[in-house]
Amino acid sequence: MSNPGTEKMNYDSIAKTLHWVIAFIVFSMLIFGRQLENMVGAEREQMIKFHSGLGLIVLILMVSRLLWRFRHPPPASLPTIARWQRYTAVFVHRAFYLLLILQPILGILLATSVDYSVSPFGLFQLSSWISDDPDRANWLQTLHGINANLILTLALVHIGAALLHHFREKNGVLRRMLPFAKN
Repeated sequence: MSNPGTEKMNYDSIAKTLHWVIAFIVFSMLIFGRQLENMVGAEREQMIKFHSGLGLIVLILMVSRLLWRFRHPPPASLPTIARWQRYTAVFVHRAFYLLLILQPILGILLATSVDYSVSPFGLFQLSSWISDDPDRANWLQTLHGINANLILTLALVHIGAALLHHFREKNGVLRRMLPFAKN
């Protein structure tokens, strides 16, 4: 048990690094993933290689982040934060873990169902694991898209709340996760 007044106030450097790297990759994927539907031929194949490779990286980083969080709990909520905001923050963070782990899993399942080659960064084939199934591919494409929209919505809520705490409440919530803030 820690002594009063010695609790950490900021996230540790590993948690911060994972947070910002994952955020950058996910936002990039959300932007460029939507363009996949309009691409054809070699351009589409290259983008799918890149997109699927980044998806696997997100899965690895999210599992790493989850394991890190079990061993290194986040700092306690600031005492000035309303109870409903603390509960909302817990819900949003848990939903992020769920959705950001689910999204690459849906992508992998989708890759196994399509009738074209899916090879993350060109390293190995995902699309040859099980037989092609257009109906399953359509269903998984829909789920992958819905999940992407949920991630985007959650991210906008998360960013909005962080900015609200920083600019209106001026309570230091955002600074706790900034890469350059002292631990």
